[in-house]
Amino acid sequence: MHTQKTVCLHQNTKAVEMPQGSRHWKALECARCGAHLRFLPWPEHAQQRKVNLRKLVWLFRNATNAQFTLEEDMFLDEVMESAGRLSPKHHEKFDTLCAKHGVPSNASELLERSAR
Repeated sequence: MHTQKTVCLHQNTKAVEMPQGSRHWKALECARCGAHLRFLPWPEHAQQRKVNLRKLVWLFRNATNAQFTLEEDMFLDEVMESAGRLSPKHHEKFDTLCAKHGVPSNASELLERSAR
């Protein structure tokens, strides 16, 4: 299926509610011409991505003495490239890696420790 991408150079956008039962939360559209720009993530998914990225930062800051295997290092590169957006299988692998290196599971604890 080929879809043509909409190009819009206007600066103002608006979030449009999706119909009940849609897999998408909201759509971001141009406020001026109505062009579809992208779908916005569900709030809980966006929050999980933030937590994943905080865990990743914690790993790079605090686990410097830990020796990552080549496979772990390559996997962390993938997590970084995906900006914290992980499949359930990758999320399980990431959580296992975080537990192995002592990353706090609580997001508020991550913030407290990184602030020090």
